[in-house]
Amino acid sequence: MPDMTEEVKVEEAAAKKAAPAKKAAAKTTAEKTAVKKTAAKKTADKKPAEKKKAAAKTAETKSGKMLKITLIKSLIGAVPKNKAIIHSMGFKKLNSTVILPDNAATRGQIRLIAPMVKVEEMN
Repeated sequence: MPDMTEEVKVEEAAAKKAAPAKKAAAKTTAEKTAVKKTAAKKTADKKPAEKKKAAAKTAETKSGKMLKITLIKSLIGAVPKNKAIIHSMGFKKLNSTVILPDNAATRGQIRLIAPMVKVEEMN
């Protein structure tokens, strides 16, 4: 019989040690939610700035030049990176044409897929 009481005491001691650990875990989750809320507030503050950037880009494309790009080669056998670039540019199928702004990003994409496309400048 004395062995069982010792086992019960050991189990109770272990339970007491585990209880503060659970409380600490609860505090960390509360802290995590607080951090998430502050991060959400920061992103909410950035949204008007993003709107300004988007407006600046549209104004830039209206005043700047545009490129008319036509896909003239098939994607069969193309490198997966080049396939992804072509899809991101908006091509749907062979001989399709997209009109994109003439900027550094577009020129960089064109440089990578130059053998597959025909580029014309529009004013």
